[in-house]
Amino acid sequence: MSEYELSLLRQRGIAARDSKALRGELQFILPPGYCWNEIGQIEMDPDERVSGVIRLLFEKFQELGGARQTLLWAQDQPMQLPITRRNNGNVCKIEWRPAAYHTVLQILRHPVYAGAYVFGRTTQRTRIVATPPLGVPTNRVVAALVTEGT
Repeated sequence: MSEYELSLLRQRGIAARDSKALRGELQFILPPGYCWNEIGQIEMDPDERVSGVIRLLFEKFQELGGARQTLLWAQDQPMQLPITRRNNGNVCKIEWRPAAYHTVLQILRHPVYAGAYVFGRTTQRTRIVATPPLGVPTNRVVAALVTEGT
């Protein structure tokens, strides 16, 4: 198979994934407190411990007014927060960890908790960086590139 055909297959696969995401049918790893049901809809996790801790965290955030204050409150309580761990494949497992700042921020900032179906918040871009050939001083390569462009 040629490189062009491989590139074309990759582009079609990405376009199909994006189309499925636009229709709201793409299933991805959800944050703690949510899961996919049998018909492919997002619903609250039936585990009361997980959903209770998430609710309590948002209530305290609303009461205290900041993520750092919420973190300090959670650390004063011996509170464990749920995090999603991915195993090989699509198997996800909930682990309980002591409250950490990045975990609190991830929970408070995740759009799924606000009721939004999101996909593609980050993108991957390929950037070609000109590196000097081995054994050539960098200033000579830069000078050659500058003189080429003029």
